[in-house]
Amino acid sequence: MTQPVLRRREELSSGRSTLATGCSTLEYTKGNVMKRCIVLFFVMVVTWVWTGCQMAGPPATLRLSWAGSVSLTEEQRDSLHESVSALLATSQFNSVGHPKILTLGNAEIQKQYDDTLSGEHLAVTYPRPKIVTTMGGEVSVLKIVVGLGRDDYASPLLTIDGAGAVVAHGKYNGGMCIALLDEVRQLVENGFD
Repeated sequence: MTQPVLRRREELSSGRSTLATGCSTLEYTKGNVMKRCIVLFFVMVVTWVWTGCQMAGPPATLRLSWAGSVSLTEEQRDSLHESVSALLATSQFNSVGHPKILTLGNAEIQKQYDDTLSGEHLAVTYPRPKIVTTMGGEVSVLKIVVGLGRDDYASPLLTIDGAGAVVAHGKYNGGMCIALLDEVRQLVENGFD
């Protein structure tokens, strides 16, 4: 009985180990194991980086339609994106999560969306749907559209969800709607000076 233990100690001290697996014997040396660990580590790092890139994806695109399309700097796009996102977060109910409160039919919502896109508006489009937390609960958002055709404030607020349905939002912050319209007007006026 002491011989197998003694033999195993000799194998370990020499840096060699054998493993019998059914019909074959695998031999591991310290260098061989080290190479396998390095390869495994490399595969893990590549997988981690690739997964991170897939999750991050490209940034949202923002389109301002005001008497045609308006070119914006990256800083202006970021500012408008932040304003639109903050406005959406104040939405207290929507046509999907609260159909008894916001009682618009699909045809009415689609018409509102079409009318908004045919006029002055701001649209933020994400590369893939994301979950946004609003005051009225979580919503799936692929695109946010805010109408800019009124003289007093930005409205209506609409989103496209992950399934491609148009969602109307209600009871959102009026002060932010006024501020968003003022921000857009200032950008457009400064852009055409």
